[in-house]
Amino acid sequence: MANKKDNDTKKIDKDKTIDLDKETNKDVEEDLEKTKVLDEVTSLVDEDKSDTKEVEKIEDIVVEEEKKEEVLKSDDNNEMYDILEKKDSKNRGRNAITIILIIIICILFVALLFVLNKDRKEDDKTLDKDITDVTLTEDDKITMINNYGKALESVIMLGYQRNQVILTFEEANKLVELEDDVSCNIHEVYDDGKVYLDNCAVNGKMTEYSYGEKQEPKEPFDSGTMFKVYVNKTTNERTLVEPNNLEQFDEYTVHCGDVFENPTVLGFSDYVAYFDKDYNVQMKNFKIDTKVLSNINYTSIMPFKVSDNYYDLTYVAVSNGTKWSIYNLETSKVIVGYIYDYFTTLSMGVTGPMTSISTLKDKSVAVSKNGKYGVIDYTSGVEIIPVVHDSLIRSGNYLWAREDNGNLNYIYDFSGNNYLADKYDKLYGIAGGTYVLVSEDDEIKLVQMDGKVLYKYGKAPNLGRLNFALDYNNGSIFQFYKEDPTELSMCVEYTYNPSTKKGETKDIECGGIAKPILYLYPEEETDVTVSFSNPEILDTTYPKFNNYWRVTASPNGDLLDKDNKYYYALYWDEKKVHTVDFSEGFYVEKNNAIEFLEEKLSYIGLNDKERNEFIMYWLPILEKNEKSLVYFELTEERESYNKLLINPEPDSMLRLVIHIKKVDERTNIKKQTLTKFVRRGFSVVEWGGTTY
Repeated sequence: MANKKDNDTKKIDKDKTIDLDKETNKDVEEDLEKTKVLDEVTSLVDEDKSDTKEVEKIEDIVVEEEKKEEVLKSDDNNEMYDILEKKDSKNRGRNAITIILIIIICILFVALLFVLNKDRKEDDKTLDKDITDVTLTEDDKITMINNYGKALESVIMLGYQRNQVILTFEEANKLVELEDDVSCNIHEVYDDGKVYLDNCAVNGKMTEYSYGEKQEPKEPFDSGTMFKVYVNKTTNERTLVEPNNLEQFDEYTVHCGDVFENPTVLGFSDYVAYFDKDYNVQMKNFKIDTKVLSNINYTSIMPFKVSDNYYDLTYVAVSNGTKWSIYNLETSKVIVGYIYDYFTTLSMGVTGPMTSISTLKDKSVAVSKNGKYGVIDYTSGVEIIPVVHDSLIRSGNYLWAREDNGNLNYIYDFSGNNYLADKYDKLYGIAGGTYVLVSEDDEIKLVQMDGKVLYKYGKAPNLGRLNFALDYNNGSIFQFYKEDPTELSMCVEYTYNPSTKKGETKDIECGGIAKPILYLYPEEETDVTVSFSNPEILDTTYPKFNNYWRVTASPNGDLLDKDNKYYYALYWDEKKVHTVDFSEGFYVEKNNAIEFLEEKLSYIGLNDKERNEFIMYWLPILEKNEKSLVYFELTEERESYNKLLINPEPDSMLRLVIHIKKVDERTNIKKQTLTKFVRRGFSVVEWGGTTY
């Protein structure tokens, strides 16, 4: 038993020894493992120290550090831990410095790569520029600069058309899109939208090229004393109206020195004409802004107008303030001295003063000298029709030369040829350039210019002075005073109707349209000229009518002439050129005349002032008659006999003539339908009347 126990004890001890050996071996193995790990860590540290190990990731270092820390912290290796801890502390410091150095090196490396890459790009760009400059010709550079300038002008012009404002260079440049690299240090934008570019570079390199033309500083434009002429670069057309496509025109400024009126471009020439403040005509070469015949002292100068758009500018008429002469513009030599009172167009119904002298045919013009009239050749001064006649009236393509005593009348063409005088005893007159009233063996006949007889009126041995000759509804009217001095208020008329080919002779009162007066109501103060299609039938006029009236009209109707004399209306008497048959109208008695006039005139459209003045003049006649027939001749009918010519043209116009016929008893008459007048814009109102 004892042995067994001893054996068991030995066995246990043996087992313990084995176990202890195992533990010891295990500890040894663990120590060896730790030593191995320590050697590896030491090796790592040594490798770090010698910089022979490549560090791929910072995380690897962290893992290794953690492993070293686990080994060194074991109880059995405190001493070793302390030693290594100190060493590790130094190594960790060295590692941190190493990491920082690595990071700095990386940053420097990246920066170096960036700088090298930038230098490479700059080198490439420089190379590209060098290549571009080599491939661009001088013409290419000019084209690029021109394209840039044109693009700027296009943008500026578009802006002006839309907003009527010239863009600045900076504003325009922002709107220009070009692929070319063009820049200019000097840039100017002018009032006409043109651009001037200088000191220009292409692709960063300076050139010697520029765009556009440099303009001199322009003086402020005063529209009251100067005007502009625009000349189309392609068609050579001249105009005073600023065109929309301004870049296609050359622009010139004419300085008048003072206020001016009615500028006119003289055809396709380089000359313009205008009225100065005294209504004298002045002429200038607008391209050089120089007065015509500037070496000669004169008050007025006029060109000769051959057709609507053609002027013969080899010759001009010049006035010294009293008489007129003729000069050769090319040689500045005198053709005819200062001997003529004036030149005249002999055209009926000319509104306003003339800015040119219209020729009759070829080189012929009508003149007045010492109160007599005739026709001359303005290139030589030779008389075509002797300047000996008391009056010269144009009728179609013929001239009717009259003597005051009525004994000598002649009919000429514009070349001076005499018509019909050798065929008839007397030529009474011509109407419409077609009808001539003649006398042959005391018989009155109506003939054509070729002598063909249209109608025979019969015997009339003693006709008085001719009152007027007028074309009427394509026919004619010739009115004469009766010779009997006791019947001076009576006339005799010879009329002809071409549709029926019949003539008529009748006695008629010589009176005409009494007291026509004309009111002018512009919307703002305006210079207005007034004339008539048949001014020859005017009698008394106030202010004095000389081919036209010219006044400054205010919106309230006040009128001022050039001498600042005041008028509230224009007044004239007119010869009676037609009558009415009172087939329609109104029957009016004395006791209801006021009510009648007020009602009808208000309905037609006269205002209070016009209506009052009308009634004050015509009411006494209606009351004197006791019983009357009344007919109102309105605008359209009135215009057919003697058309009003007004410049500027009115927006609305009322013309009213009352025809009054005395009757002895109540008379039934078809009621006249009246129309209403509506005033708008520049309004013109005329009233007058006549009696039977």
